Order: sequence, then C-alpha cells, then structure tokens
Amino acid sequence: MTNAGSSITVVNTQPPGLYVQRWQLSVQRELPGHVVLSAGYAGNRGTHLDITKNLDALPNTYLSTSPLRDANAINYLTANIANPF
Repeated sequence: MTNAGSSITVVNTQPPGLYVQRWQLSVQRELPGHVVLSAGYAGNRGTHLDITKNLDALPNTYLSTSPLRDANAINYLTANIANPF
C-alpha cells in the first residue's frame, strides 16, 4: 500500500474568486500652541483565501487539559502502533 498512513490532500479545482481589501483612515488636527494631534486606523481583510486543513487532525477531546506537562498523555498519543496492513 503506497502512502499508507500519509496525510490527505484535497485541491479545490474551482475556487471562488478571492480578493483582499485594505483600508486606512487618518485624521490630523492642529491644536492651539502649535501642537499636532494625529489619529489613524488601518485594516485589511481577505475573502475566499485558500487554507490548508488537516483532515486527520486529533480531536480536542483527546488532548490534555492539564496546565502542566502531561507525560502520560504525550506518551500515549505518540506511541508506535503495529501497521494494520
């Protein structure tokens, strides 16, 4: 069996149109005493961008919730198993 145990890759052959928006707003005022006040906002947003999704990811229910390093969970989840094929 070739690639047994490998990750799965899916490619969308007809992706929707992707685009990125950027915006910026700046206001500058001169106050009494020759003091300048500046305020600004900049942002961006991407829509329909391609993402990589791990389809064989481990569900969160199997992850440790311990605030300290949980050696038992780490050893269990990283243990080698016999190839079923």
